[in-house]
Amino acid sequence: MSNSIASFFFYSILPCFLLFTCCSCSFETSGMFVFGSSLVDNGNNNFIQNVTSKADYQPYGIDFPLGPSGRFSNGKNVIDALGELLKLPLIPAFKNPLTKGPLILHGVDYASGGSGILDETGSIAKLYSLGARKFVLISVYPLGCIPFVKTTFAVSQGCLDPLNQAALLFNSRMKSLVDDLKPNLPGSNLVCINTYQIIMDIIKDPATKGFNDTTSGCCEVIPVREGGTGILCKRSGSTCSDRSGHAFFDGLHPTEAVNDLIAKKAYTSDLQSEVYPFNVEQLSKAPSRKFKLQRN
Repeated sequence: MSNSIASFFFYSILPCFLLFTCCSCSFETSGMFVFGSSLVDNGNNNFIQNVTSKADYQPYGIDFPLGPSGRFSNGKNVIDALGELLKLPLIPAFKNPLTKGPLILHGVDYASGGSGILDETGSIAKLYSLGARKFVLISVYPLGCIPFVKTTFAVSQGCLDPLNQAALLFNSRMKSLVDDLKPNLPGSNLVCINTYQIIMDIIKDPATKGFNDTTSGCCEVIPVREGGTGILCKRSGSTCSDRSGHAFFDGLHPTEAVNDLIAKKAYTSDLQSEVYPFNVEQLSKAPSRKFKLQRN
């Protein structure tokens, strides 16, 4: 069980960040570059050998037009949903051999299930030096409320508070990072999406958000006691019939319904408790200072 718990943190603790690119002739977002974990993986793990955390089989993708594409959900992940609002096509996975030529004009997804933790400050500064100006940071989810944790620690009511407190601490530092980085990166704009708050609002009052199950995963998983991860869906396993009413698809990853809600909140919310300091729509329309790479 200890190995599985360690694996859970390896899956979960890594937030993601997005890099937006803009047309030179307007403020419209023309592309999105994605870095993160399985929560935003668009299929990179399909092409990585000796990786066990894959979602290239049913029932993953059961509601996705492309079927099991490597996305850890029944349908769209949050990147797909946010891309729709930004009027972008699906962002291709970097590891896919077909990701080249015209396919990369609207961005690339570098996220991978099981990724290690990024040095966000250093990574953002490096990307800024290469010309990046618009960044979106996505917070850590309420880890103590996911089905895997509740099953592993036999939490029958509520959530596992120590894990939620750890997530809150991490997220508070991330919010501070937005304030700390901007003065040091002239012309940049950074936005933090508080997915912790958005998901907790669903868990606390599911009915008003259109959900009826926030405690169990929709798909059948192989439990740890039977040699499984307790997180990933069983190959060709059963799924719930009301997937849009479930918050989680497997032991960790949200359903398309939750991903859609997160994206809509990120794009339109005026609440700084949900998106800080302003929403993604405002970010997409913010002017970007022109940047020219220095050549040696």
